[in-house]
Amino acid sequence: PHIGSANMETRDAMGFRALDNLDAYFAGREPKDRVA
Repeated sequence: PHIGSANMETRDAMGFRALDNLDAYFAGREPKDRVA
């Protein structure tokens, strides 16, 4: 991450988004942010 994400609100949001992507993947749905 760069300086633009150097606050707790943004980092929390990124963490929750990652959890949402994992939840979608393991539930058989397409994650919002697909990496590969």
